[in-house]
Amino acid sequence: MQRNITLFVLVIAFSMSSALYAQKDTLDNESYDFGALGYEDYSYHDTYGFHYGFAIGIGLDDFSADTTKHLSAAHLDTYVGWRFNKKFSVTTGLGFEFNESLVSGFRFDTQFFTMHVGGRYNIFNTKYLPYVYTRLGYGFGPPQEGTIVDHDDGANYQVGVGMTFPSHKSYRYFAAIAWHQQEARGAESFIDPLGNEINTKYDIVINRLVLKLGMEFK
Repeated sequence: MQRNITLFVLVIAFSMSSALYAQKDTLDNESYDFGALGYEDYSYHDTYGFHYGFAIGIGLDDFSADTTKHLSAAHLDTYVGWRFNKKFSVTTGLGFEFNESLVSGFRFDTQFFTMHVGGRYNIFNTKYLPYVYTRLGYGFGPPQEGTIVDHDDGANYQVGVGMTFPSHKSYRYFAAIAWHQQEARGAESFIDPLGNEINTKYDIVINRLVLKLGMEFK
């Protein structure tokens, strides 16, 4: 009986070692563990499967015409996605973008609730994981009646580069710099120093750099 148990344990151990060896990542000299690429300091990158996350962004600069200056910006992204392999993943999610612009001396605020889809490609198979990504979306403006901000819906997209930091099997941190473009058309009212109401319309394209910091979970 004891001999049979010993033989059974040896067979199981051999099977497990064979499976781990078969999953060996010869490029990085690391091994997979339930869809994660593990390193000696117990930090991990996902290699396959479902994931979700969020990112907070702030505006850095703009690429606009001389008559338009983009001021402050605050962005929030939430997403769910599927990772096909170590290199490629796709996402879909919801976002919110607030942008402030100065056009010909008038200050305009835009607020968009965005539905988006995107993709990410990991450039190298390294511990600190650089990547490129793109995101296409359509932003919905606020209700047209009874609101301070009044503008139409509009398409937007982002393209950027980032870095994922190995952290834990269940979560990791990332940072990215992206080029964000948003079309915006609307109207806004101002009161001049003499108390007169000025009604203006605008049709602008927001082009600016955004710094994004976020967390991703599996």
